Amino acid sequence: VTVSFALVRHSLSVSKAGGGAGTVTSTPTGIDCGSDCSQDYVQGTGVTLTAAADSGSLFGGFSGGGCSAGSMICTVTLDQDQSVTATFTGPGPGPGPGPGPGGPPPSGGSGPVLSGLSLSAVRFRAARSGGSVASVVGTRVSYRVSVASSVRFRVQRVLAGRRSHGRCVAAKRSNRRAKACRRYVLGRGSFSDRGEVGKNMLRFTGRVARRALKPGRYRLRAVATDAAHHVSLPKYVTFRIARH
Repeated sequence: VTVSFALVRHSLSVSKAGGGAGTVTSTPTGIDCGSDCSQDYVQGTGVTLTAAADSGSLFGGFSGGGCSAGSMICTVTLDQDQSVTATFTGPGPGPGPGPGPGGPPPSGGSGPVLSGLSLSAVRFRAARSGGSVASVVGTRVSYRVSVASSVRFRVQRVLAGRRSHGRCVAAKRSNRRAKACRRYVLGRGSFSDRGEVGKNMLRFTGRVARRALKPGRYRLRAVATDAAHHVSLPKYVTFRIARH
């Protein structure tokens, strides 16, 4: 009799924030963000992330995943799906004029700052009925905003892919030998919350557009828009929908 055991794996996702530019790489390899910002690792793996700011930018720190804000190096233990944000700041404003009337603010500039996006449970069952937000069922979504904003949430399905010409594309026979990667496919529908200054919470039921998400891995995307229509940088957190 042969008994085989499947290794439990968890996802590490890196997102970048701020008005600057830079890359985050990992040891063991798998993340080069840049372009490849998510990777699966065997449960219990310690993944060391290293940030490098581009010329003219500064690294502002890591957040999430147990990282220390002031360090350019962070080790994340994959005992569950983890999300880490790396902030890169750009140079201060020059002497020239700012954007013209009605022009959008630069990314990471005068728009709202959305931070601290997290879930109380990263694995849960979708509710069988109802809307996207409820008072009791589902996972608790927490986030912070710097100014009162409307925060829009959308869900992306996380699918296996293959790396091709700098992009993560659908896996097929012709690219089966290419490097594996994760694709993020935007689903239909969205839901919103009115965020007050500081910490906010709501319960997400695992339903979008009045449909329950199918079992699998997903990523929740959040963007804040203030009263002047300034838009924040997006934030992400991964989760799994379990079977009933």
